[in-house]
Amino acid sequence: MSLRWTCLEKTSLGINLSGADLSKANLSEAKLSAAILKGTDLKEAILRKSILRAADLTGTDLSGADLSEVDFTGADLTDTKLHGASLSRANLSAVGSFKRVDLSAANLSGANLRGLDLKTANLSGTNLSGANLDEASFTETNMG
Repeated sequence: MSLRWTCLEKTSLGINLSGADLSKANLSEAKLSAAILKGTDLKEAILRKSILRAADLTGTDLSGADLSEVDFTGADLTDTKLHGASLSRANLSAVGSFKRVDLSAANLSGANLRGLDLKTANLSGTNLSGANLDEASFTETNMG
């Protein structure tokens, strides 16, 4: 299913969009709590201020996406690609799973990473200025 370039701004979706092409879509302020987005293409999508609580983002490609101020509480981000994404002021402190996440060249300035286990994440070239890193674990993290 292709929804490329779609504008779903301020939409409330708790549905299954696994494998959909949502690249470059505008999902600003969307309420996507408990949405199933496994393997979805969200490259360069705009999700600014969206709510992704308990969403399943396993294997999703969010490269270059605008995820500023997004709430990821309880979300599964296993194997998610966030290369070059903007996660400024995003809340990642209570993410459900954060295994093998590619955050290379991402902007995490001012993001809340409190208590996050980053041991299998790729953080090479990542901007962490002003991020809350209290109690975050960096054992075996690729810092490039």
